[in-house]
Amino acid sequence: MGKYWRRIVPLFAAWILAACSSPYGQVAGTPLEQVKESYLSASLGVPVLLGATGSALVVEDGLAVTNAHVPLGLGFLQLRNAAGDGHVAKVLAVSDRLDLALLSVPKGFGTPIRAARTDLAAGEMVWMMGTTIMGAAPVADGRVVYPVGLGQLTWVDPHPGIQRVDVGTRRNVPVVPGFYVIGGGGAGYSGGPMVNGRGEVVGLTVGKLEGWADPNGPKPGKNEAILFAYRIGDVLAEVDRLLGRRMAQADTDPADTVALSAAAAPNP
Repeated sequence: MGKYWRRIVPLFAAWILAACSSPYGQVAGTPLEQVKESYLSASLGVPVLLGATGSALVVEDGLAVTNAHVPLGLGFLQLRNAAGDGHVAKVLAVSDRLDLALLSVPKGFGTPIRAARTDLAAGEMVWMMGTTIMGAAPVADGRVVYPVGLGQLTWVDPHPGIQRVDVGTRRNVPVVPGFYVIGGGGAGYSGGPMVNGRGEVVGLTVGKLEGWADPNGPKPGKNEAILFAYRIGDVLAEVDRLLGRRMAQADTDPADTVALSAAAAPNP
């Protein structure tokens, strides 16, 4: 991408992000209050024309994660935190195992997440948030229907003949087991948190699954969908793997090396 577009696209993204539905003002009274300072609104391009909105999470001071499909391979993403501060984040690494990208953010740009240490159970309630457009709700809840793996979901292709990528990733990479939730949410929630009733992050939302159904299981109601998420433990383990791999290689950009070294350092 030329220098001109590298300057123009973030300006468009910032303008669109200001007009999007942010979840920050709607988390009061929900467990999402506990993750508000860790959540980052994301935008790239003009959502209704060329790009989309999404979400990111601060996992270390100076380091955030999102889904790899959110920045669309352009290498940067416009972010905004709970205080209203903006930053054009650089993509530091992209996973070959998960739909996951690491982002460099300024120190103090957000509070690192508090990850859950207990497993999910079928029927457990979770809450999620996203930066949405076109009037979609930026805060939603749902219930876990498959705590592990694919369960008994069966693909019913609404568009026969169109080549599909692996479910849960939107990219041709191996499916990492996650969990499935029936509830609200959708576009703009990708890369955002799923939290339990204590406000602990249990997962990273990947996206809505269209065309999946369980003939013997629970059915989504009106305005509900089946959402797929990675377990937060798997996400953090992949972050560690990517940081270790990247730091072991010679990096041509000193700024990247500094950011990765700082992100890998333990929190005080």
